[in-house]
Amino acid sequence: MTRTILNRTPWALAAIELKGDRVAIRTSRPADHRAIASAINDPIGWDARRWGRDSAEKIVRMLAERESRKANGQINPLVYFAGGEIAGVSNFLRPDEMNRSLEIGGTWVAPRWKKTFVNTEVKFLLLKHCFETLGAERVEFRVDVRNAESQRAMIRIGATLEGRLRRRQIGPDGEVRDGFLFSIVRTDWGEVEARLLARLGGAPRVESLPREILTARLRLRPYEIADAPAVFALVDRNRADFVESHPKTVKALGAPQLAEDYVIDKLREWHLGASFCYGAFLRSDGSPVGQLSVKNVDWEKLSAELGYFVDARNRGAGLAREMAQAVLARLDLLRFRRVFVRVLPGNEPSLRLARSVGFEDEGIHRREFMLPGGVLSDIVYLSRTGGDGA
Repeated sequence: MTRTILNRTPWALAAIELKGDRVAIRTSRPADHRAIASAINDPIGWDARRWGRDSAEKIVRMLAERESRKANGQINPLVYFAGGEIAGVSNFLRPDEMNRSLEIGGTWVAPRWKKTFVNTEVKFLLLKHCFETLGAERVEFRVDVRNAESQRAMIRIGATLEGRLRRRQIGPDGEVRDGFLFSIVRTDWGEVEARLLARLGGAPRVESLPREILTARLRLRPYEIADAPAVFALVDRNRADFVESHPKTVKALGAPQLAEDYVIDKLREWHLGASFCYGAFLRSDGSPVGQLSVKNVDWEKLSAELGYFVDARNRGAGLAREMAQAVLARLDLLRFRRVFVRVLPGNEPSLRLARSVGFEDEGIHRREFMLPGGVLSDIVYLSRTGGDGA
């Protein structure tokens, strides 16, 4: 008698397609590998430091490894999309059908989508699929002991830290690393779902901050490489004035040959959505007259810090107020809940400017601001609040 054996896809490893409001997820295919590698390549990001995958070719090899593990029934490799483009990858790992347990891991977010809604919505869709479609009882996450950002993210959504996994992984440099084990179980899902939905309350995308803002007299835009000599000259002729109020900028532009690196760093931070540095140029002749940065951006809390300066040759003409008002108007449109500035106590012009555009005094943080030479100074915090983040 002939016996027919039916091949059955292991639990949790069948191909999936999930769609949310702004994110779509599906099982990846070999034809996706080149496009994924191009999208997620981040030589200076956390995953590159952790894995040593510092080129598109290395990422392609990593994706091919995932594909072979998929064929062996070990992994369900996933790719996700936002804004019509690849935004990252993740995986279902260690499927245990008998105990209805699996791991979500190997998550890698494309640089332009970090610190946006993407990772939150991906977690929501994957966890919803695990608990409501697969009937999982337990979902695990394993986080490198040095990755504090991911650890905080797990705790914020309500995952439980179960313990430290000692010497769990050997890195590409041969270092043996510890990790933390987090879990979400079926009885947690209701609370975790509510937290994730609350965090998905309309956070803007990285690209929502405009790349150019025009005012009556100014053009605000990101720096270009060709601007490097002019940026250095601007800071150099104001060095004595900026040395206390903008010590990091003065140090970063300590010599002409450092100016190009400074510009590249600002462009990289813009690309990552971590901060947005606008050069201020006169519309009349294109000359640089100042700088305004939206920094320490938290896209989930919709908060940011404003920092600015104006060339001494153009002070007293209201240019700082003009550029601050223009950028604040854009942040208001994005419904930022809090925008703050930090000003040295003796800097009366900056204090007057901040108050004139709607910032209110919060108080003095004692011995918080590092001056040149390692001296700690008090710093005044002022803020504008509003916006519902919806």
